[in-house]
Amino acid sequence: MKKSYIFLALFLVLFSTTLSAAHHGHAKLSDQMVRDYFSGWDTADIEKVMSYFSADIVYEDVPKAQLATGTDAVKAFVQQFYTDFAGARLAVESVTIGKKGAAAEWIISGGSGDEAWSVRGASIMEHKGGKISKVTDYWDK
Repeated sequence: MKKSYIFLALFLVLFSTTLSAAHHGHAKLSDQMVRDYFSGWDTADIEKVMSYFSADIVYEDVPKAQLATGTDAVKAFVQQFYTDFAGARLAVESVTIGKKGAAAEWIISGGSGDEAWSVRGASIMEHKGGKISKVTDYWDK
């Protein structure tokens, strides 16, 4: 009986350590993490989006020739996106996970009737310790 309590205690310690490491950015990016990150964009949840970035985040929007470096500049970039595309929806089409990062294809759309629009794009992400450290966006103008 005593051995089972010891085993249970060890399991709980290991499990909580694993959760703590993942929560503190020591895990690698996963398909679900990337999709959760983009759900923040879709719902205009700036705090959720920002929580996925490392402190030294670099965000590049290639078609607009914009580069934001650091959390303050990137947060301003994200806020401007929400202003420019208020009410837009973002749907992730696919996610590919690699050793150093991830890539996602997405479609952003908005408006209705004659005002409806949609744009296909892709984001290439690099990570450090489970946090996104660089994003490069490509999309049709």
